[in-house]
Amino acid sequence: MADLLPRLFQDHGPLIVVGAVLIFFLLMNTLACILFAVDSHQADADKRRVSGGAFLGLALIGGSLGALWGRIRFGHASQSAGLTFALLFILTAQVGAVAVWQSPYAPQVQAYALDKFASLLPQEEEEEVVRTLPRRFGPGS
Repeated sequence: MADLLPRLFQDHGPLIVVGAVLIFFLLMNTLACILFAVDSHQADADKRRVSGGAFLGLALIGGSLGALWGRIRFGHASQSAGLTFALLFILTAQVGAVAVWQSPYAPQVQAYALDKFASLLPQEEEEEVVRTLPRRFGPGS
């Protein structure tokens, strides 16, 4: 699985892979925006609404810009600051991740993050060596 991207670049060329990624993000942003339009229409018709988890899920997989634009364009959840904050947080995290990924310090950041994540995993505890006193110093001597 780790050699998937190099193999894709080798087999298809970088323009095809970059184009596929751009099309994926364009589709996710368009879908997120359409989802806000559908939810706005459902709210006007007093029908069942789209859950906030669906909005956040689409934003997490790459539709954060479309979700923010749809939220502003269709005036969705104007009283809910939590949704806007969550969408802005996701967008900021995604932009930050791309910036770190493109920086010259990416290998050091990756090594540091992997080290920190590894320290969070449960460690196997070593068996404690039970030391016993020689018989002459033990109980009953």
